[in-house]
Amino acid sequence: DYAQSDSAFVTVRREGDHLLLDFSSGPKSEILAESEDHFFVKGGDARVVFANDGSGKAPSAALWQMGRALPLTRVDAATVAEFKARLQARMQVQTPALGTEATLRRLYAGIEAGKPNYEDMQPLLAEALRRDLPKFMASYRQIGPIVSMKFAGVDGGGWDHYEVQRTNGRFQDSIIVGSDGKIA
Repeated sequence: DYAQSDSAFVTVRREGDHLLLDFSSGPKSEILAESEDHFFVKGGDARVVFANDGSGKAPSAALWQMGRALPLTRVDAATVAEFKARLQARMQVQTPALGTEATLRRLYAGIEAGKPNYEDMQPLLAEALRRDLPKFMASYRQIGPIVSMKFAGVDGGGWDHYEVQRTNGRFQDSIIVGSDGKIA
């Protein structure tokens, strides 16, 4: 078990002849070996590199996606079980994480103004938004200002989903915020 953050975990496990990455916030992905410590995600562009300290149990790893390394730190199974129990409780009552609607509204306002607060975001999101900001701004201009936003549910990965009604369109958006308060 590895932690990507306090709200995202990856379990590496074997199923028959297959080695899988099982993400707490998404689907399972099969990984194939390139070498003893380097693996690639079958059918994807991600790679995983495990640290080799000679113990046979990698103390850490890096998940490479979109040209960026996301560190993974080994954790015990109890940490993952505790996270999953808290998530199950939230899913049963279908309540949003504290502050996600306000955070999503601030994100939209920053994008619409052309000045998102990148300090509110984890690095991968900040990098993607910097790259695509003009596209988001054009899209938001086209669909108009927010008319309403309503919590629609929490999924198995801990993402809060909101139905967003804008003047010229309706869509669903998702958000997850780590304990550091940054949008993932």
